[in-house]
Amino acid sequence: MKEHTRAAAAPRGPLTLTVGQEAALARLGFALERPGSVAVLCGPAGTGTTGVLDRLEACASRSCRVARTSLREWHDGAPVHPADLLIADDAHVATAEMLGRFVRLVHTRDPATRLVLAGRGRLFTLLSRDVGLESLVTLRAILHPFSPEETAAVLSTTCAAAGAPDDALAECADTIHEIAGGIPATIVALARVALVIRSSDPARRLVGEDIELLHRRVSLDAA
Repeated sequence: MKEHTRAAAAPRGPLTLTVGQEAALARLGFALERPGSVAVLCGPAGTGTTGVLDRLEACASRSCRVARTSLREWHDGAPVHPADLLIADDAHVATAEMLGRFVRLVHTRDPATRLVLAGRGRLFTLLSRDVGLESLVTLRAILHPFSPEETAAVLSTTCAAAGAPDDALAECADTIHEIAGGIPATIVALARVALVIRSSDPARRLVGEDIELLHRRVSLDAA
């Protein structure tokens, strides 16, 4: 059987997080100082939960044993390595009964194991269905869609990384933010496609109408 759950590897190098993601990471770190604690990280798809978990894993692995799994893989029979910190992703795909069984199994084996349950917003609803499990949660951290200011900052960084002027997408930042709904992954995806279009005419300044047209074309191609 392929081993899905893994002990943490060496840190993966610097990972850029937004202010909101850094705040969630700091809250998780504080909550996990206590042995046996259970912390929850939630956010819509594309808001950066994986990036926060990657940074948490990289930082924690310098001083303790870290293992990472997903509730889906555990339910399918993947083993869970003994660890001081266990990160369980995709917890929103579980049932309330499955979540409770997982947490109790981990703490029966080692009551001192610190546990992070991560997933989308439905995870909070699942936890509320098991009063005993909900009472074990010591912290809830939430990742929200970006503000317009955060979108502008990410666009600047994305442009610079592509070798374009950092203000190359400044005139269409509001449109990108509106289309993406503030979801970081969508913002970056739109920006990268826009920069490919711009590369054919570097002197051109892309505006909101260009992004609207690009979005319609991409949506039609995907249909």
